[in-house]
Amino acid sequence: IKSGEGYYIPCEHPNINTDYDKEYFFKKLTEIAEDKNVKIIGQNLKYEYVVLKNAGINLTNIYFDTMIASYVLNAVRTRHNLDYLANEFLNYQTVKYTDLVNVKKGETLLDVDFSLVINYASEDADIAFRLYEKFAPSLKKKQLENVFFNIDMPLVKILGDIEYNGVSIDENYLTNMS
Repeated sequence: IKSGEGYYIPCEHPNINTDYDKEYFFKKLTEIAEDKNVKIIGQNLKYEYVVLKNAGINLTNIYFDTMIASYVLNAVRTRHNLDYLANEFLNYQTVKYTDLVNVKKGETLLDVDFSLVINYASEDADIAFRLYEKFAPSLKKKQLENVFFNIDMPLVKILGDIEYNGVSIDENYLTNMS
């Protein structure tokens, strides 16, 4: 909601008591995700779109993806991930996923102490918002808002739906083409 703040609401974690009404939680989350008056800002929102769709939640109000904004502002930049952008534009070193999770051992955030997960997830939300505050004026100044909002941002849902649903391939047609 504002710079310097980030919040994390756990759905489940083995190290905490998640004894709350999950049905109520998902009902409220669905209301937020589908409320046209709420603007969702984040980093790599296609991923969040697919995760929420798998949970039965349709994220209809995607507004601003900082990863896409980074690309629109500088397509030749080779990295657009949150850690890089935080360092480059905010002079801020984020807690990296691999600092918390031993990927080689197959760990996930569910294997990490909950207090570390809170800091990590809250930081991601805050950094994404801070990058939004940097990138939105730059898009306007460089007259790239039309490209960003009318071409690139609608692709988040389209590509998310393709990832969620898969694609049908006509092998015979492709074989004949080759």
